[in-house]
Amino acid sequence: MTTMPTGLTDRQRRFVDAFVRCRRGKQAAITAGYGEKWAASAASRLLKQPEIAAAVARRVDPPANPEPVSQLSPMEYLAQVMNDPEVRLERRIKAATALLPYVHARGPAAAGKKAGQAAAAKRAERGRFAPSAPPLHLVKPPTRKG
Repeated sequence: MTTMPTGLTDRQRRFVDAFVRCRRGKQAAITAGYGEKWAASAASRLLKQPEIAAAVARRVDPPANPEPVSQLSPMEYLAQVMNDPEVRLERRIKAATALLPYVHARGPAAAGKKAGQAAAAKRAERGRFAPSAPPLHLVKPPTRKG
């Protein structure tokens, strides 16, 4: 069992989800993967833990003054998901990966094909294949008298 960022394991998180749905501790424990023989005592033990009790309370009792629904831009939404400790780690990583190109630009090495070819041509112009300088006109051109 891996510990999630909120302090709940996967099994505990499944227990909270099942308990919110059915409101029966023993059935929620069985659904979460605890053995049938010990499900009732496991449910009692789990519901006494402060982290689990707080998670159940947040899910069962919505806030009295819900926040108004705001129109988030996709970037704001991804940033919100990425920074939310209640969201599963896999989803947070996917949000961070999707947000990455918009926050950090690619380096010069990762430029596109045409930009890379243009940069290579500029480098070649300065090297061995650079055009030679035009001849200098040291002598004045003859003037016509007429």
